[in-house]
Amino acid sequence: MNRRQNPKSKNYDYKLIAVRLKKLIQARNDGDVSVLINLLRSDLLRNLGSIGTTCLYNRAYSGTKLLIEDYINEVIMALEYIDDQPLDVIRDQQRRDFFHDTRQSFGLSALVLHGGSLFGLCHIGTVKVLHNSGLLPGIICGSTVGAIVGALVCSCTEDELPKVIDNIAKELPPLSQEYEDLKYGSVFEGVLSSFYPPEIILFEQYVRNKLGNLTFEEAYLRSGKVLNITITPVADDSYNDNGTNNAGDESDVQASHGDYSGCQQGTTPKIRKERKSQPGKNAKYILSEVPRLLNYLSTPNVIIWSAVRASIGSGILQGKTELLVKNHLGEIEQFLQHEVKFAPSNQTVYLNRRESPYTRLAELFNVNNFIVSLARPYLAPILLSDFRHRGHRGWGLRLVRLARLEFQHRLQQLTQLGILPGVFQRVFVDENIPGGFQVTIVPELSSVRDFAKVFDGHNIADKVNYWIWIGERSVWPMMAIIWARSAVEIVLNSVYTRKGRELRSDAT
Repeated sequence: MNRRQNPKSKNYDYKLIAVRLKKLIQARNDGDVSVLINLLRSDLLRNLGSIGTTCLYNRAYSGTKLLIEDYINEVIMALEYIDDQPLDVIRDQQRRDFFHDTRQSFGLSALVLHGGSLFGLCHIGTVKVLHNSGLLPGIICGSTVGAIVGALVCSCTEDELPKVIDNIAKELPPLSQEYEDLKYGSVFEGVLSSFYPPEIILFEQYVRNKLGNLTFEEAYLRSGKVLNITITPVADDSYNDNGTNNAGDESDVQASHGDYSGCQQGTTPKIRKERKSQPGKNAKYILSEVPRLLNYLSTPNVIIWSAVRASIGSGILQGKTELLVKNHLGEIEQFLQHEVKFAPSNQTVYLNRRESPYTRLAELFNVNNFIVSLARPYLAPILLSDFRHRGHRGWGLRLVRLARLEFQHRLQQLTQLGILPGVFQRVFVDENIPGGFQVTIVPELSSVRDFAKVFDGHNIADKVNYWIWIGERSVWPMMAIIWARSAVEIVLNSVYTRKGRELRSDAT
């Protein structure tokens, strides 16, 4: 008997899962819908008996304990069985109430696309694999380059998304001729000064052209996906482009960034009202007026692309960075009444969990499961130690895990004391995601040659496809645990959405 066939393990309550599985099978075989409903209402938890524990998914190269997989599959069959029952067994209203309440108690998942100044296109590969597997959450949150990817994904319907992803490399705008003539060292210097390699700049222009003046609410109504973008407003004298909390003139910052494309950066929509500056206004009060998490509930009429620019930060892209809103006449107006600058949202660390935009995300949408795509390959050796296959087990793996925990603890202490340099905060200190249920996906690069690709200014289409493939590859080892934590939710969402459509069609 191999590890998967043997249900026993100290890492989860296998006896509890076996009993629940037996009861579900018996109730479904007996056709007792009321018992089945009561069992699912009382026992349907995402981490029942600790079945979502990470260490249960790194023993086998594929999957986990067969008992866990059988239990999840039985729950799915039980939900489908209830959905298929005729009206003489369960009334429509009772069925809708059951799926609504069960979905509410089970919670929702969110995909967090965090940062990615150099390797942000890996997020596209993550989205591609999750979508093709039917496990892409309906709630997506992005920052900086992750916000660009999230905006593209949430503006596409289910049918459009695969084709859009496959054609990204073909549809990017061309490089300017002067940039094509640059040598390796010049590209290296340009990347260091502008934070973004040429393929990221071209991808940004491609997405901007696709979005136009689409708002958060319009994107939600079109795709059914919930787009969230995090931004970090800062006082005018507290931020510059090197990440330290000092003022920097926006024009000076822009002057250090190169234009990688032959296309114009685009014109800002005509603004209907001019902002009036009030020097005496308290900066803290002004910043408190700006929401940190933008979505169709908090800022339904805000133009998505203006939110993306704010997430990237003031002075990074050409043109003025400000939040814009579409009024009831379709005219573009300024969202804020006062001048506000924005720091790159992937450089912000919220040590207080209550201040984190992800806490707000969990509150607004009942999110209790986060899939985090972290485009930082240099952190893969320490962040992925829990997912290393235990064929490589031994003291070495345990020491790596211990060193990682100690390293992160010391960094948090230094950050709280205010003595950790900003560059180390941006590189090593991650967001506090609320709740302990999180899967972190980090792309792994096989050699130094992969890192050197960042500074290659030629063969842009090949580079784009390569980074997407790297992103796809990073998800594959995580598929078993993502499925275990999300499969039931996907079925609940599907049935709940269909019941809602049926109710609306009956009303008309």
